[in-house]
Amino acid sequence: MAGKRDRYQMEKRYFRKDGRLIWGHLTISVIKDNDGKPRYAISILEDITERKQAEEKLKESEKKFRIIFEGSALGIALFELNSQSITTNPAVKRMLGFGSEELTFELISELTHPEDLESGFKIIQ
Repeated sequence: MAGKRDRYQMEKRYFRKDGRLIWGHLTISVIKDNDGKPRYAISILEDITERKQAEEKLKESEKKFRIIFEGSALGIALFELNSQSITTNPAVKRMLGFGSEELTFELISELTHPEDLESGFKIIQ
């Protein structure tokens, strides 16, 4: 209302009448008169509770995945086929002596026993 901003947005929590917590995305806009003085403030509130809950579930899932990926005694490699990048867990480095930053698709071919190359490529295709 001091004229420093015409609008602002924020995410905040609200308590419903029944006591349940919800998340809201609040947008407040100031409508000014012809002289530029604030005349009205319009407030729009969107319920984003489901989105916030989904984001929290995703964070938890990512955390669990990271714990399993990093802590597994089994070697795990994630291959991004489009970018041809490889991410490996520490067990792969222990097993093969290579970390993610060193492994390439070409190097995987060199590390694979020649008798296993054809069947490995068939599986990938």
